[in-house]
Amino acid sequence: MVRIIGKVMHTVRARLSQPRNERGEGAVPWLVVLGFGVAIAIFAGDSVMAFAQSLVGQLGGK
Repeated sequence: MVRIIGKVMHTVRARLSQPRNERGEGAVPWLVVLGFGVAIAIFAGDSVMAFAQSLVGQLGGK
């Protein structure tokens, strides 16, 4: 998970260092990076929710 976030941050940093292209050709890679970011956020949210549910389930079992 940390490697994926690192790769996304590296890609964003590389894209920001390139000169701007006013023709709109650079929009597709940005959409791909944005899509990966949303997917990671959704996956992380599901993981946190599952952890919280398991933690609460263990608290009531004593």
